[in-house]
Amino acid sequence: MSRKNNNHLYFSIIIPTRNRGTLVKKKVEQLSKLDYPSSNYEIIVVDNNSEDETLKILGQLSKKVKNLRFFSEGRRGPSFARNLGIKQAKYNYLVFTDDDIFISKKYLTDYEKAWKKHPRAVVIGGKITAIFKGKKNNRRQKLIKNHPWCYADLDLGPRDRQLKPGELLFSGNMSLKRIHKNDGNVYFNEFLGRAIADNIIIYAEDYELCYRFILQMKEVWYTPSIGVTNFVDTSRFSSKYLAKRYFLCGLENYIMDESLSRQFHSKHHSYWERMKESLWGVILDFNSGFFRSFCKSKYDLLTILNYGLHLIYVPNKKELQK
Repeated sequence: MSRKNNNHLYFSIIIPTRNRGTLVKKKVEQLSKLDYPSSNYEIIVVDNNSEDETLKILGQLSKKVKNLRFFSEGRRGPSFARNLGIKQAKYNYLVFTDDDIFISKKYLTDYEKAWKKHPRAVVIGGKITAIFKGKKNNRRQKLIKNHPWCYADLDLGPRDRQLKPGELLFSGNMSLKRIHKNDGNVYFNEFLGRAIADNIIIYAEDYELCYRFILQMKEVWYTPSIGVTNFVDTSRFSSKYLAKRYFLCGLENYIMDESLSRQFHSKHHSYWERMKESLWGVILDFNSGFFRSFCKSKYDLLTILNYGLHLIYVPNKKELQK
């Protein structure tokens, strides 16, 4: 769909991908058929060091989808990929989505309405509904309900609302207004959203981004009318996956809080500080050098506490059984 001399906003849609050539092909084809002028948006795919035929597939697609551009990022992690996409983007209204997210044809139309409704915002995001393929499964639905953040499921209510510190949007359905093309900013914190081992990626880069902007007294908005669907792989409906996510949450919170506390010392009451307050009475009762040294090891303590939280909070064995 293309129209000339229109008053629509211009968008750059950025998608990171790795080893998902078939999925990203479907995603690009879906984005090419939006009910929005094709001259007013571009599709940027950043291949994150794939070992399949993703680049070959993108090369073939670019011959048919004229507003598609693709790039390669060798450093593994969605933050590296998205920041490269931002650097390469032609337009200042940036939209972030993932290759396993299903969107409607009115996706950019809905974002355009939201930006015009909230012109002072710097970030706008919408509702994400996590679903799984196959037959109805009460166990999986319960896991999504009990642990929505583990499955990127987000519902902050039926009305538009400005986010407060500690609230977040997910990068699978988020839009950012860049100041200008060469503003020099690194938007996604590259100490988060990165691979730390072959099969281990730490996240929370979207959480940190929202938190940072809110602490800068900038407006971050949730708009439920911009809804998407997240297809969750069935392998994630297991106690092993949940334990891993809760465990890594400790590291993610530590990195985020260290970064934000240094930037906003007077404003940011960090995760660690809240944890320390709740544990201070216990620490006083154990007046030993070993215990105090252990508590000063923030990463170890946080990951162990988050893992302990998993053991307490995640579904019991009966709930995890099919």
